Amino acid sequence: MNNIRGQGIFVLLFQKAPFWLIMSAFVCVMPPAVADPTLGSSMPFSGLNGSMGQEVKTGISIGLQRYQNQYHIPLNISYKDDAYEPKKTAKNIREMIEKEHIIGMINNVGTPTAVVSAKIALQEKLPLYAPISGSDFLRPPAEDPSFRYIINYRSSYEEEVIRVFNELMAVAPFSSHDLVLFSQDNTIGYGGANWLDHLLQQHLHEANPQYLKVSYDRDATLVENAVADLLMVTPTPKYIFLIASGKPAAKFVRLVRHYGLDPVFIGISFVGTSTFANSLKDVDARVFITRVVPPLEQTDLPIVQEFLADKKTFLATLPKNQQDTVTPSALMFESYISTRILIKALEKEPYINQYNLIDALESLGEFDLGLGSPLRLDTTHHQASHSVWLTYLKNGQYIPIEFTDMGQLLSAGPHHEK
Repeated sequence: MNNIRGQGIFVLLFQKAPFWLIMSAFVCVMPPAVADPTLGSSMPFSGLNGSMGQEVKTGISIGLQRYQNQYHIPLNISYKDDAYEPKKTAKNIREMIEKEHIIGMINNVGTPTAVVSAKIALQEKLPLYAPISGSDFLRPPAEDPSFRYIINYRSSYEEEVIRVFNELMAVAPFSSHDLVLFSQDNTIGYGGANWLDHLLQQHLHEANPQYLKVSYDRDATLVENAVADLLMVTPTPKYIFLIASGKPAAKFVRLVRHYGLDPVFIGISFVGTSTFANSLKDVDARVFITRVVPPLEQTDLPIVQEFLADKKTFLATLPKNQQDTVTPSALMFESYISTRILIKALEKEPYINQYNLIDALESLGEFDLGLGSPLRLDTTHHQASHSVWLTYLKNGQYIPIEFTDMGQLLSAGPHHEK
């Protein structure tokens, strides 16, 4: 009875009330419009590493389009240029949080910038997904408070170095004096020194391994001092590990060969950019580069087949004058794979927000994406892949090889001496 009486009073008021008051009541009770969730990405689109940002962005776009062609994925990506500068990264992320209300970060590029991203992720309880970096800082132990908010796709730089170092030591044993570390003078470089120190201690039982360490400033390509330090060492070391970005590393390799030295160069995935390969097309040097994605030449793998097909579909959406500018790369493939993993999580939880995005990724458990080995993400595993591949640089192209083939290539000896 009370309900009927209440309804009658409401109808009476509705009939007597002015139109503007009725409309105001409807506006008050209507739920606010909910925008599609947005992930933010701060990466270099300018400066020394500017090409890396475009490659990563293209890989994300190819991955997202695969599913948007089938059904609507409620997800936007906001990109900002940080020019590989940590201060700009912090500013970018803060702006995206405050103005665009991002629910997480995806594929932020580089170690010094990703360190900033990780700190903000912890402060804001914001997911940092698949940063393009193998830094140990981004792989905290499960008991660390930041573990919850950082989820990686790729192997760590340490895993890359260990894999190639152990194979090298097995096929061509060497002493610490045969080794050189060329690195960025920041977190990634310090990590490289720690990994090599540990490996030399492990293999050679030296308490304090002595080998040449040369570096360059992250903001410049001034590598001449590093080359000069190398030229002063007699005899010339046999192996140079490159823990650096592509452009400075390419200049270093070119100058070392220019002065007649012919060591073997071994670079981690961050070195192996398109810029690095293109810069050394005319340089006769022995260069091995590790990878955290399968070679695109391995077309028997489903993930490679799907990437190449999706890339073709994506290119068809671009103006003809832009289609020839998109060249497949390992970096592009890495961001594509990480996007595919994200979309797989969205299939289970399509209505994501800042709080359940991590839960959706952790719910994947062990899964197969067609890489040749299973991937895994759960509450105790926040790195999907631990696989490392190897390539050999020849005529500006990365040629995929097996780790067991290193010995054969090394036994070929120097290319030439000037």
